[in-house]
Amino acid sequence: MQNQLNSINSADGVFHDGNPATGELGTIVTSDWLNGVQAVVQSAQQELMSVIKNSGQNPDPARNDQLLQAVQNIAWGSGAKPTTLAGYGIADGATKTELKTAIDSVVAGAPGALNTLQELAAALGNDSNFASFIAKQLAAKADKSSTLSGYGITDAASRTGDVTRSFSVGKALQSVDAVPLGQAQDIFANINGNTQKTFCVAPTWQDTDAVPLAQVKSLIADAIKSIDTIPPGTIAFFAMKTPPKGWLICDGAEKSRNEFATLFNAIDPTFGSGDGKTTFRLPDLQGQFIRGWDASGKVDAESPRIFGSKQDDALQQHSHASYAMSASIPNVTGAGPDFIPKNSADRNNIAMPQVVREAADARISSETRPRNVALLPCIKY
Repeated sequence: MQNQLNSINSADGVFHDGNPATGELGTIVTSDWLNGVQAVVQSAQQELMSVIKNSGQNPDPARNDQLLQAVQNIAWGSGAKPTTLAGYGIADGATKTELKTAIDSVVAGAPGALNTLQELAAALGNDSNFASFIAKQLAAKADKSSTLSGYGITDAASRTGDVTRSFSVGKALQSVDAVPLGQAQDIFANINGNTQKTFCVAPTWQDTDAVPLAQVKSLIADAIKSIDTIPPGTIAFFAMKTPPKGWLICDGAEKSRNEFATLFNAIDPTFGSGDGKTTFRLPDLQGQFIRGWDASGKVDAESPRIFGSKQDDALQQHSHASYAMSASIPNVTGAGPDFIPKNSADRNNIAMPQVVREAADARISSETRPRNVALLPCIKY
């Protein structure tokens, strides 16, 4: 027989109607699932056909009792329920007649033959004084009573008067800083007799006032979350290559608006709105220096500056006065920088490009930068 049919491949394993008004699709029935249904139905049919054919019947589409007849044949050997041991094929059971014969042989005759006291006495051991013995035993029995003393019992506690309240368990764990727990009713047990004994029984706490463990864990988790006071959108630099939990690398990547909803609400669309529907873009601080936003426009030369915008490197515009001999300008070469000698007696103020030559202790590069340390820029989400 085939394995059990798999559920339809919906989220909850059941079929759903579509909604033309909203464009929502109904449950999609795949060919794999329909083939599975077909295989299971065919397998079940083959199993049932085997049972019917084994009972000596041929499948008849016009009948609907063939399986019932096959089951009856299996249980009873025929279509009718047997009423005898032989009908069920039982060969080692006793019939009513055989059972009566066996009982009669035990009592040496039919019970109707025991019709005299002598026969009864013989059946009970042939004791000629059996009747008087029974009478004496009956005479010595205790009279019917409603109390222990009436039956002559002296070593038992009575139902009333001997069981008293010995203690009442007070409620525990009820301080203002503790989780409140209820308790069952007051417990008492004290049996008075020849020797008084007090039994201490632990109370059974009622779960109606208790706080479930899952709820306690949830409260603790919420309290821990409330401690995190760093708002989404905060920028920080870390001395490690991977961001800590709750932070993303500022690499300009696109992120899901649903997954990082708090960060999206905090910064969108400052650094790009992603695809405009489901994603947004993080700031890209790779290789960048941070500059405070000049909202007043009094410091930043490119004001009004757009918040979150990038700015290329630059050198401040400036000029110098250079003095030289009027006759000629020496061309000094060597390991040091080119220079223009000063002539205090005869000099002309001339403008000329400034030349910086590479020296042994100079730091020359393709960019202008200050001294720096590379750290990991991250943003809180």
